[in-house]
Amino acid sequence: MLQDWKHEFSTAGIRFTASRNNSLRPRGAGYAKNRSVEQSTGHFLCFQDVDDIMLPDRILHQYETAKKNTNAIVGCGFHRLPADSTVRFTRWANSLDDQQLYHQQYTSYGPTVVMPTWFCERGVFDRVGGFSEEGKGTPEDLIFFYSHLDKGGELCKVPECLLIYRYHQNATTFSIHETTIWSVRLVRLQEHVLSTWPKFSIWNAGKQGRRLYRSLHPKFQDRVMAFCDVDVNKVGKTYSPPHQSQRAIPILHFRQVTPPLVICVKLVSCLVLMSLLNKLFSIHIFYKYNYISLIPSQFPSVLHMRTI
Repeated sequence: MLQDWKHEFSTAGIRFTASRNNSLRPRGAGYAKNRSVEQSTGHFLCFQDVDDIMLPDRILHQYETAKKNTNAIVGCGFHRLPADSTVRFTRWANSLDDQQLYHQQYTSYGPTVVMPTWFCERGVFDRVGGFSEEGKGTPEDLIFFYSHLDKGGELCKVPECLLIYRYHQNATTFSIHETTIWSVRLVRLQEHVLSTWPKFSIWNAGKQGRRLYRSLHPKFQDRVMAFCDVDVNKVGKTYSPPHQSQRAIPILHFRQVTPPLVICVKLVSCLVLMSLLNKLFSIHIFYKYNYISLIPSQFPSVLHMRTI
């Protein structure tokens, strides 16, 4: 099909470059993106999925923003097609302000700047060194996104809708196993957040909080001082992790817990909890990171809190 279009473009006097993977195994979306960048010559890169629709002013607006933010991945607002698909995801992504692009980098939705909206200077790509080419099932966009941040990269977004982002059940993103994404985020959480906390507590003594505890490296498990919860049926009891029967981690009422906290509740519930904490204790909450739950609809948050 590409060769057919190459002929059509060439006939019209438009240069058209097509290539293919000649290796013995599939190399994934990362391979295709890397080859596209290699074959391009422009100073700026504009990414888009082949089945999405670019609106007329997308390049103009993102180019103007990228010129002023040369170290940033620049995103934009988008509409979904069909319009009623992934409503929560779309609302979340489009509502993020520039600060939240950093604060919510650990949610189950993946990069806060949605990959098909990426626009950046070529140097941003070169500093990271390209996308992973491990093949199908690799979250190459998330890996690139974190590496970009690790190298001092910045994030920003043009809030206007500049892209029609098509949804279909066979999209490549759905080939990535949830546990793979969980592992990528867990490693980063431990390296960039928990490594700076000598002690911390986990809000949620139920399934999600315990899953988080069991997933942690033993040295970070040792730093967990307590679980906390609002469920009176859990408060006052203890949790003895599997293979750690000698350890009994107390489950406290949230009024008794000492920050910092890893809050493992749904995003809506988390916002309610923060409002309650501010009212009860006059606690000013400083967002640092968010974290992912095992269930995609949930958003445990990592918050560092201090009383003043």
